[in-house]
Amino acid sequence: MATQRETVLKAIIDAEQEMFCALNTGEDQSEASKIKPFRLGRWMSFSALSDDFIDSYLLDLIQARRDGRNLMTEKYALMAGQIPTISDDPAIEEIVAVESGWMLELAQKYPHIISHGEDNAAYFRKYTACELQTYSPGTRALMHRDVVAAQLAGVNLAEKRYDNFYSRIGKGTLRDQEAAA
Repeated sequence: MATQRETVLKAIIDAEQEMFCALNTGEDQSEASKIKPFRLGRWMSFSALSDDFIDSYLLDLIQARRDGRNLMTEKYALMAGQIPTISDDPAIEEIVAVESGWMLELAQKYPHIISHGEDNAAYFRKYTACELQTYSPGTRALMHRDVVAAQLAGVNLAEKRYDNFYSRIGKGTLRDQEAAA
């Protein structure tokens, strides 16, 4: 029996998949070879965040659908410089800085598994900042709260996400993967 959290995460990923498949990239985004990694990656992204955050983000997706918005289209259009900035909330830069620091820490701690060279780091920062712009102010504030709380507690949410990912696919933890590499 699915928990409430799992039900909300599935609803988020279903809504995002619908938006992802509607992207006009010239490629078929609905191919099975793209959907499974997309769904797993999106689950991983949200797996370490609070229930408050995921509940709020689901409401963002529902509202976006009502408004005829595709948040995936907006994120990728922002990344490509095709639309102007949606939000200049200072929390975006704070979240990106902390998340980038966590990724750098992982690359140093798990060099065989996590690649975070300057090109990867720049892409990660841009992707994260553009995605955060598509969140409502309330959802962004909850993300900021989760990130700051984790940072103050000495918890690396990026590591937690990877551990959740490897556990979900039956491969242990990030530490296990590094040891096996």
